[in-house]
Amino acid sequence: MDANMRVVASDRGHSGSASVVASYMKVQLAEFEHPFFNRVWHGRHELNASSPLLTRFAKIMINQNGGLWPTEWNNPKDIRQALRFSEIVKFLSAILFANCQNVVK
Repeated sequence: MDANMRVVASDRGHSGSASVVASYMKVQLAEFEHPFFNRVWHGRHELNASSPLLTRFAKIMINQNGGLWPTEWNNPKDIRQALRFSEIVKFLSAILFANCQNVVK
């Protein structure tokens, strides 16, 4: 009947040593709750100047463009270069309601 979606992104970069350093960032979704969840739910996150998924350079360019995504970046290559995460993990929790009217007593 009711569902919640949470998203966490990780960025696995390399430190000065041979070990890998991972950082985790909470990703804000436009709609993280879904009452009367049925079958399909699209989690949507806006790539803007406060998005943890973007590089520092991308955030600066968005701010310089009045808070808007630069139109010259509307292609797969430039979008991918503006992102700074290696994986996304989604968590879905729900409360389910089962109709038990046909249960044999």
